[in-house]
Amino acid sequence: MDNCDAPATKADLAALEARLEQRTKADLASLEERIQADLAQVKDQLLETILEKVSDSETRLLTAFYSFTRSNEQRQSQLEGNEIAHRVRLATHDSRITEIERRLNIPKPDQS
Repeated sequence: MDNCDAPATKADLAALEARLEQRTKADLASLEERIQADLAQVKDQLLETILEKVSDSETRLLTAFYSFTRSNEQRQSQLEGNEIAHRVRLATHDSRITEIERRLNIPKPDQS
């Protein structure tokens, strides 16, 4: 195709088709590489975001469990303290009843 005014032959059209096909394949390959690179970058960003969110969630859960555990330990300590106070009162009442029985000389029920 040296002469621009000459009519195109089948060979000229076939050569043009081959060049266009080659360029199209090269363009598609380049486009595919860019898309794969972009997808890899998006995948990495998404993975990083997910890991960050999971880590934040774990931190919040652990903080909540720690707070619950601490308040539960305080409540348990308070209950144990109340139990000890009740036992002391019961022992005091028991000793008073024993003293009254001794003074009145009333035999204990299990000494029949």
